[in-house]
Amino acid sequence: MIKNMNRMIIMPEDEFINIMHSIVREELKGFQGATTTASDQPLTIDQAAAFINRPKASIYNLVSKRSIPHSKQGKRLYFDKEQLRAWVKSGAVKTTAEIINEADDILTGKANV
Repeated sequence: MIKNMNRMIIMPEDEFINIMHSIVREELKGFQGATTTASDQPLTIDQAAAFINRPKASIYNLVSKRSIPHSKQGKRLYFDKEQLRAWVKSGAVKTTAEIINEADDILTGKANV
């Protein structure tokens, strides 16, 4: 505890900078490994709804049907961004050209049926 705050310490600038660097380094040691990137953070239901561009009520409906990947802690729902991205991609609809090519392959015997 500092009792007398009226003292002035005079030192060279480089010494002061070195002292400040070591103080900051020591303080940051406690934070190493504790930080996560934004992509590691689970999404809330509002963030998930915005991410896949669906109404919040639609997300609740999908959760109740267990149709969308999610986690639940107590009453709170959480969503993993990569799982949501994969879920959206898994529902990809084939283009007309892809369907025609598959039909042609089946009719010509090129497809493995």
